[in-house]
Amino acid sequence: MGRKRSRKEPLSRTQLEQGAHPQFNQSQQLNSDAYNMAYNQMLNIALSRFKWLNLPKTCDAWFLEYNLLYFGYATIAFPNSQKGIFYSTHAVTESNYNVYYRPRKWWSYGLNGWRFPVNNNNGVFVYSNSARTPLIPTIRFFAHEIEDLYMVRRQNRFHQKIPFILETPPAQENAAVQLLKEMSGGELAIMATNGFSDSMRAQVLQTGVKYIGAEVQQDIQNTWNNFYLALGISNIPVMKTERQTSTEIKTLNEPSDMRALSELNARREACDTLNTRFEKYLSEPIQVVWNEDNYSDNYNYWNNIERQMGADDDLA
Repeated sequence: MGRKRSRKEPLSRTQLEQGAHPQFNQSQQLNSDAYNMAYNQMLNIALSRFKWLNLPKTCDAWFLEYNLLYFGYATIAFPNSQKGIFYSTHAVTESNYNVYYRPRKWWSYGLNGWRFPVNNNNGVFVYSNSARTPLIPTIRFFAHEIEDLYMVRRQNRFHQKIPFILETPPAQENAAVQLLKEMSGGELAIMATNGFSDSMRAQVLQTGVKYIGAEVQQDIQNTWNNFYLALGISNIPVMKTERQTSTEIKTLNEPSDMRALSELNARREACDTLNTRFEKYLSEPIQVVWNEDNYSDNYNYWNNIERQMGADDDLA
C-alpha cells in the first residue's frame, strides 16, 4: 500500500509576491524584543551595584550577587573536608527557622550536583536585603512597564503617518501595491501603466490622534527613575524643570539612600559574621561597598597630572 500524500494548500497572491514566504507578524517579536532589552539592561544594573572586597579567591562575587538577586539569599561556607576553603553558592534550607527567622541548617547547592551541609560552624546565610526578598519580580514589573510605554510610543507614531485607502480596479492591484511600497519608502513613484491615474482614487483617514512623543518620553524617564529608586540608585525625577536647591535634591534622594542601605546592611551583616566567626581562615576582613569606577577616576587623575606637567615643560 502506497504512502498517502498530504494535499498542500496553494499559496496566496500575497505570499507569491513575497517570494513564496508567508507574511510574518512582527508585533509579538517587537514586544518581546522591547521587554528583553529593558529586562537585560535592568539586570545588568542590578548585578553591578555592589563590590565585594577581600572575598576568598575560591568565591565568585558575580554568582553570589546572582543568587541574592534571584532568590533573596545565598551562602558563603566551606565543606568540613576543606576547612577554611570558602565557596559562595545558592543555599537550600533544611531545618526549621529559629526565633529570628534564620535557618539553623542549610545546604550549599549547585545544579551540577555540588552540595554539602552547612550550619553556623562552617558558613553564613546571606540575605539580599532587610525584607529578605528577591529583586527579580521588581525587575520584571518595570521591564513590562517600559515595554508598554515603548509600544504606546510606536502606536502613536503610527497614527501620525495619516493612513489612507487607495481604490483601483482589480487589474491595477499589483501597480497599486508597488506605488504604496515606493511612497512608504520615501521614493519617487513613477507609474508607466496606461490609465492608472484615471482609475485610481485615494481617501485619507483622519485619525485625529495627537502626537504625544514628549509626554511618553517623560513617562519613560520617570519609570526608569522609579526603577533606580527601587534599586537604591540616586536620581532626580523628571518633575521640576526649574533649578533645585541642595536640600530638595537631598530630600529626593533619601528614599533611594535608605533602599541602598537595606541591601548594604544585609551584606555587611554577613561580612561581620564571617570576619568574627572565621577570622583565623581569612587573610583580611571581607567587606562590601557601593560599586564605583575608581580605576578610571584614578587613571584620569594621574593622566591629567602628567599632561599638565608636560604642558608646563613646553611653556618653560
